[in-house]
This record gives sequence, structure tokens and C-alpha cells, in this order.
Amino acid sequence: MKDKELLSALKEQGYAFTTADDMYTVRKTPANDPIMWISRTEPYSLDTRHVELEKLNADAIDELLDVVMDYIVTPLAERRDEPRFMVKVWRDYSNWLNVSRYTGGLILSNDTETDEYQTSFTKSEYEALRKNNTEYAPYLPPFNRADPRFEMVKDGD
Repeated sequence: MKDKELLSALKEQGYAFTTADDMYTVRKTPANDPIMWISRTEPYSLDTRHVELEKLNADAIDELLDVVMDYIVTPLAERRDEPRFMVKVWRDYSNWLNVSRYTGGLILSNDTETDEYQTSFTKSEYEALRKNNTEYAPYLPPFNRADPRFEMVKDGD
């Protein structure tokens, strides 16, 4: 289970959570004491020694633990989504790489992701795009996070 899937499921079940570098803290509301802590850096690790957990009914506990157990048994490398980025083909212009979701064709346009055009890519998606479009490869640089033609996309963008 990915981090985003865990957080989405917690939100769907009505829980609040905070994120730290090494853990998620789950609460019934932001003002409540913690129900549990879930490790982001240690597999199979969570702390449920909290009075707030005992206040939940049995069905709520089962539903919460079903989701959390799926997450904590997921290998660490599989929990995080691959970072996404956009590609500005020419540095001086707002000419972002777009790929048609229908035809797979490449165009240069704005940076707006739509139902018709994909504008952000993972490294594996981008490398496949370069490999499968050899005629455009000279214009599509290899991915390099430090290259200003690549703009990383924040979560939620």
C-alpha cells in the first residue's frame, strides 16, 4: 500500500493525521490525543498503546487496523510513489512536453494536465517515452533532477 493510499483511507474513515519524517500520528480529530503512531521508516511497526484507541467501537477498530496492517506489511520501497516532473523542452519558452492520452503523440504546449494531455511523468514513463519516440530523442534530454528543464511536481499538483 502506498503512502497516499493509507492517508486517503484514513481520511475516508474520518480520521485526522499528522505527518513527520518518520511517522504518521492518527487522531479522531486534530485536537484529540493520538490513537496510534505508524512508522514510515520501520516495516511492521506501529504503536497502539493509546487510550483513544480503546474508545473506538470494535467495528471502527477492525476497519482502521485492516488499512493500517496492509500498510505496515508493505515493503518500504513500495510505499512511496515515484516522483513526477514536467519537461520544458526549450528553456526560454513555456513549451512543456505534452503527450496525448489518446494517440500517444507528442506536442509542446502549456503545463496544464488534462483528460486529453499528460504533462507530468515519472522517470520510468519518461524513459519509455524517449525510447519509443526515437525521432524526438535528440530534443528530449535524459532525466537529470538538476537540469532546469525538469521541474519536479509536488504531491497534489
